[in-house]
Amino acid sequence: MASLTLKKTLAVFALSVIAVLSCDKENNPDDDQMVIAPDGTVDMGLLLTREDGSLYRLFWAECNLGASLPEEIGDYYAWGEVYSDKPSYDTDSYKWCNGTKRVKTGNNSYELYLMLTRYCPKDRTEHWGGYGDPDGKTEFSDYGYADDAARANLGGKWRTPTEQEWLTLRRNAITMYVTYNGVSCMKITSKITGNSIYLPATGVRKDTFHEHKLDWCYMTATVTADYPTTAQTMIKNHGGTLTDGIGRNSRWIGMNVRPVWEEPVP
Repeated sequence: MASLTLKKTLAVFALSVIAVLSCDKENNPDDDQMVIAPDGTVDMGLLLTREDGSLYRLFWAECNLGASLPEEIGDYYAWGEVYSDKPSYDTDSYKWCNGTKRVKTGNNSYELYLMLTRYCPKDRTEHWGGYGDPDGKTEFSDYGYADDAARANLGGKWRTPTEQEWLTLRRNAITMYVTYNGVSCMKITSKITGNSIYLPATGVRKDTFHEHKLDWCYMTATVTADYPTTAQTMIKNHGGTLTDGIGRNSRWIGMNVRPVWEEPVP
């Protein structure tokens, strides 16, 4: 089994040609199409469409970013940062923050707003701390994946999955809690191919602490549109329902990444 240990030297992979398996009507390529995928990925049978109408097949990494086995947690990243192992995951150290602002949200309640310098919708000026107007960017692709930890550390076509890609996976899979090699994992099995990936419980890094160790928190590449100091996150509480899972988390908190690799469909 190939390792996805966090090293930029993994930008070159031994590529293997695999047949595209038949999909449902929503994900339905021609049976004789072939795509190329790298070692270290699992074919979950997902075919997606870009805004320009082109098709691509999405393959999921066997391991978390920074891990070498499916049950290993790997490294933690703040959203939009490409380096892990920070001394503290906090607002002061967050790369895309220019201080904070205390905002009254009720009669006796206040909330601390991060003043963002990158990835902020145009209409969310109250969260903007950069020059001029908010940049209007909401996904890593908007800056050519320059701030995507998976692309920065693995190279090639590796990247962090978007919110929509996580949702598509969940709609086309069966999810269950399992113990895999002694580790509490979420097993996601494709309804299309029958293949599975294992997501270990990761918790989060907050300040200098490792919190919620029995829960799952996986990064998406998508900012929360109405509250851009957070990012959409694949969240699951230990023992909670398996039918949902997309929530939001503060961008400065340390989260795990399960990379994906995309290949265009001719």
